[in-house]
Amino acid sequence: MSMLKYRGKNLMPAFPGRNIPVFMACDKKYLPHTMTAVASIMAQGARHHCYDIVILSHHADPRDLAAASEWAQQFGNCSLRFLEAGECLDLWQMRDFHVTKTFPLTVYFRLFAPLIFQNYDKILYLDSDTVALGDVAELLDLDLGNDLIAAAHDSHFEGELRNPYSLPGTRFLENAARCKVEYRQDDPYFNSGVMVMNLRAMREEDTVDRFLGMLCWMKEPMLPDQDILNLACKGRVIFFHSAWNCLEWMDPEKSHEAKLLHFAGKKPWDFRYASGSGSCYWAYSRLSPPQLHQRVVGAFRRQSSVSVNVKSFFRLAFHLARCIVFPPFTNAFRKEKFARKRRDYLLEMRTLLRQWRNRAALRFPFVSSAPERCKGAPSRSETLFGKPMPGCIEAAHN
Repeated sequence: MSMLKYRGKNLMPAFPGRNIPVFMACDKKYLPHTMTAVASIMAQGARHHCYDIVILSHHADPRDLAAASEWAQQFGNCSLRFLEAGECLDLWQMRDFHVTKTFPLTVYFRLFAPLIFQNYDKILYLDSDTVALGDVAELLDLDLGNDLIAAAHDSHFEGELRNPYSLPGTRFLENAARCKVEYRQDDPYFNSGVMVMNLRAMREEDTVDRFLGMLCWMKEPMLPDQDILNLACKGRVIFFHSAWNCLEWMDPEKSHEAKLLHFAGKKPWDFRYASGSGSCYWAYSRLSPPQLHQRVVGAFRRQSSVSVNVKSFFRLAFHLARCIVFPPFTNAFRKEKFARKRRDYLLEMRTLLRQWRNRAALRFPFVSSAPERCKGAPSRSETLFGKPMPGCIEAAHN
């Protein structure tokens, strides 16, 4: 029996047949981006599949949830349900979880999927910063057998594990030793943003208790939920093709064959990173609930103002100066960290200068025209990586 109790309502599959369960989690800040992901799922979904989407929200505005629920009613093959985290889980027991600005409490909600979906054998978990370019139902066709999770390799973090001077990799291996898990530098590591979870096997093995136990032993994990899942499920993971969790969204060449984009790190709603594959995010954002879409557009335009550009530029210049001054007085471990930061700061400053010159509102016409087109599906002439994007509204009703 799990140490943390689920006290919400007993969830049943929304459809008797062809049910495609999808689980997501978000707070008030990420709700608009979550609904963009839902819009992409419905745009790319097959008409003969029924999408059972459950979103575990935390402190979301009830008016936004009502607008999202009303918006979802236009689809005949979609069930959209919202659960409030405070009503389903004892958040007081989570008070000691390692929470940062980058990793809020909502990142831990995926760990409790076996408790929330007690009448489901298998479910697809998606992060809020994803956009589907293919039918996600294909992932649920995977036969997990006795394995716990199906996911894609995180090639970036696997590189960190193999680098003896990498702080994230070293921290993870130290936490693995604390949790008494034998983890070598060349062992595979998966990204937890897109997962097929074998809930039946997880309930039989009480993995939630294992997750909570590891949380007590780990010290300031760099990627909290992802580190826990990799340690707890080691040797019980099936790896699918990275096209279903494409992290290389900044490089169109690598993203050309993507079936699901994952905007981990650099977000397309940040005006510095809106170009490239970020156009896919904005194309689907126009299909999301209008009031949520307009909120994202408004924040984007405020970010693109000259005053924000100037502040960001001098902030980056200050941090770059620190990275240049301090390394001679540090060890080799920290020198590698400062070198990596210098590269990142220089790249961001170059991006700011370019967008300061061109003004983001004029540079990205797909954002400027979004409010007027948010209620309709994109035309067939609009493309994503050279492929026409189907209209989701027509597909749902035909």
